[in-house]
Amino acid sequence: MRRVVIVGLAVGVGVASVAGRQAVDPAMQRSLLRLGPEPFIALPPTLDHLVDASPAAVVAEIVSFGGLRFEEVEVPHSATRSFRGDAIYRVVIRDVLFNRRAGDTPPLSAGEPIELAQDVARENAEAFLARRLPVVVGDECLLFLWLPPYGSPRWEILRWHTQFRKSKTLPATAQYLGPVGTKAHLLPEWFGPSVTFSRVAGDVEPDWDSLVAEVRSGGARAPRK
Repeated sequence: MRRVVIVGLAVGVGVASVAGRQAVDPAMQRSLLRLGPEPFIALPPTLDHLVDASPAAVVAEIVSFGGLRFEEVEVPHSATRSFRGDAIYRVVIRDVLFNRRAGDTPPLSAGEPIELAQDVARENAEAFLARRLPVVVGDECLLFLWLPPYGSPRWEILRWHTQFRKSKTLPATAQYLGPVGTKAHLLPEWFGPSVTFSRVAGDVEPDWDSLVAEVRSGGARAPRK
């Protein structure tokens, strides 16, 4: 079993406003400097690929933000350890679309509050502290989850480039939470023929209910090789 050493937990925002600027305490700054740069992460070729690669997906409401957690984890086949950071989100699960690991992982139950971590490197850790985030409290999100290969089993949120938020407009559409540049690749072909779309403010976005139904349906089948 890979050993995980928790080396720090920054509770709360961890950032103070000083003369209009944000000052990070020295211990936090040292931890941030130990984190590496953000890796390049490609968007899965299609929604089907994303569903097949994810062990679980939920609809959850963001209820609050936790702190940053820093860990040293052993690297497989190496004598060195990797330093990683997690941003902690507190959510209430509204719907479990699928869970392929039920029984050997922490439970995912509708109506239950849960803390979900998200792996962050330096840039996204700093953005989390400053609350420069694609979500706010009260947002209802479609979250694809994964299980990190170290430590005790725990659910974590995949990076924002694979996540969606329910719009507050009518009709309700699914707003992409990843970078603007990546959104250009989310053509109707990416979602597949079963997902319907609506035009909102000159843009075409997938209908929320249609996307949720497609993810639920895809999660019910066995992942394709």
